[in-house]
Amino acid sequence: MKLTINGVETPAQVIDENGTPTGHAPVYQILQAYGIPVRIGPSGELLAGVRRFAEAMGRPHSYDEADHRFLIDAAPPVPDIPVEPVGAGINPWIPVTPVITSGPGDRRPELYQAVLQQFQVARNPRYTPRDTSGDGEIDTHCDAYVSDCTKAMGCEIPPWAYEDRSPSPPGEGGELSANGSILWLRAGGTDGGWRKLKGATEALERAIKGYPVAACYYNSGGIGHVAMVRPGQPDPIRGIPVAQAGARNFDDGFLLDGFGSYGPIEFWTHD
Repeated sequence: MKLTINGVETPAQVIDENGTPTGHAPVYQILQAYGIPVRIGPSGELLAGVRRFAEAMGRPHSYDEADHRFLIDAAPPVPDIPVEPVGAGINPWIPVTPVITSGPGDRRPELYQAVLQQFQVARNPRYTPRDTSGDGEIDTHCDAYVSDCTKAMGCEIPPWAYEDRSPSPPGEGGELSANGSILWLRAGGTDGGWRKLKGATEALERAIKGYPVAACYYNSGGIGHVAMVRPGQPDPIRGIPVAQAGARNFDDGFLLDGFGSYGPIEFWTHD
C-alpha cells in the first residue's frame, strides 16, 4: 500500500500475517502521534486507521482498490484577507463574527497568520484606544483582540463571563479585562482545552505549528496585558513575534514591543 499526503507519496506500515511490522515510513510516526494505527493486512486490504486520520483532519480522501493507494488531498487554500478589517465599526465589547476561521482539525501557520490578519489590528477602529466611559480615562482593548482571535480559532477566551467563569452574553455577567482573561484561563481555561506552557521558546514552537498561543501578563496592582503569539522568527533583543491591541496596536511586533519590562509573562495554548 502507498500513502500520499499533500502530493508526497510514501509507504504506510505493512503488517505481515503474524501481525509483525515489516517496515514503516516517517508518515507512520506522524499517524502514531495522533494515536491512529496505520495497518494493512497480509493481502493488502486497508484497515480503518488511515481513513480516520484523514477524516479527523477534515481532508478529502480516497482509496484506489486497484493498486492499494490511499490519497489524502492537500489542505484547503488559505482564504483571502478581507479588504476591510473584520469588526470595523463595532464596539470592542460586542462580539464579532470572524470571516477566516481554523479549528483543531486544521492548524497551519499560514492559516494562523490569516486568522490574525483579518482583524488588521493596526488600523482597525474597533481596537483604537478611547475614553469609553467618559471619565477621561483612556481604555485599551487587548482583551477584545485576543478574544476575537481565539474565537476565530475555535477556542474563545470569552469577552464576557459569569462569576462561575462560564461565558455570558454581552451585558450579563462581567466584561473580562486583560487581568480577567488571565484569571479565566487559570480558573477555567483547562476545562476548555487551554494549557499553560513553560516559556517563550515553547510558545513560539506551538505558534509555528499553527496552534493558538496567548501571551499574558497579570498585573495585581493595575492593568494587565494579553497578546497573540504569531508564527515567525524571534528577534534576539525584542523576543518572539506577537500581534496585539493596546496602547500600541500592531500586527507584526515582538514581545518587548508589547510587554516592555513587565513580567512574568504566561503563555497559554490550545490544540
